[in-house]
Amino acid sequence: MPSSKFLQNIGLETTAPKKSATPAVRARVQELEAEVQAEKEDSAALKCQIEYQRNQLESLKSKVEESEAVKQKQQEELDSLKKQR
Repeated sequence: MPSSKFLQNIGLETTAPKKSATPAVRARVQELEAEVQAEKEDSAALKCQIEYQRNQLESLKSKVEESEAVKQKQQEELDSLKKQR
């Protein structure tokens, strides 16, 4: 099993301030841990938003390709009708 220090370094386990730490130090540690947690949540939200936008982009690309295919087919039919005259 990984060491506790390793887990702390990668953010899976929080460090508890030493008992001898002053209340100000403990408060600062809690404040920093809250900031880190908020940044992790923001990051996760941004990743979700990026994934959503990628999906929308893929959908739009598909619609453009379909539209272009229809346009090409209509142009070919129009050219064919012009030749028949």
